[in-house]
Amino acid sequence: MREISGALIAITLVMSAVFVPVAFLSGPVGIFYRQFSLTLAVAILISGLNALTLTPALCALLLRPHAAGGKKNLLDRFFDGFNRGFDRLTGRYQSLLKRIISRRVVTVGILLIFVAGTWGINTILPSGFIPTEDQGMIYVNVTTPAGATVKRTEELLDQIQGVAAKMPAVENVSTLAGFSLMTDGSGSSYGMAMVNLKSWEERKETVDDVIAALTKQTRHIQGASIQYSHPNRTRIW
Repeated sequence: MREISGALIAITLVMSAVFVPVAFLSGPVGIFYRQFSLTLAVAILISGLNALTLTPALCALLLRPHAAGGKKNLLDRFFDGFNRGFDRLTGRYQSLLKRIISRRVVTVGILLIFVAGTWGINTILPSGFIPTEDQGMIYVNVTTPAGATVKRTEELLDQIQGVAAKMPAVENVSTLAGFSLMTDGSGSSYGMAMVNLKSWEERKETVDDVIAALTKQTRHIQGASIQYSHPNRTRIW
């Protein structure tokens, strides 16, 4: 314990320092991870306390020295083999460190490789907090100026339906005048549409690609606010 107590305390403090700040984050990240971070931080502290007190006491009671030259059972032979393999692995690791630690070029090169790998992974992985899911559904919400008639809203929805129906990735389009998806309100100036996409095997476009195409091809429609959305994203035009 004189040899490893400092390391145990350091590991406990470092791991707690990783999770405790998450509890002070605001927004959806803080709400999602506050209880998770506090639970882990408390568990780490309890684990560190246990490693410094109860575990050494139990080891002193349970781990008894064996007489030299005694007969070894199957379990003893297994642990002896494990220890020999571990000692060989430790020796190889130490020899590798002795050859590398004095060569700054190798050390800096390895560091640059890790930096480049981290940057490459960050460019590939999604950057959003909630990952985007392609559920094959696009919601369209149309809001015309106050006082517009239902007929005017239906005409706008028909134009959007005509554009969406021509896209190869779209299976069918349903429209409804008089209801708003965004506010759950009803009125003559509100309208909605649901664009069902074909199955993933039958189309190459993702839901974001279709939304981008719809946004581009309906720019000519004036006199209304058109919103395209799916479970993770909303685009307003």
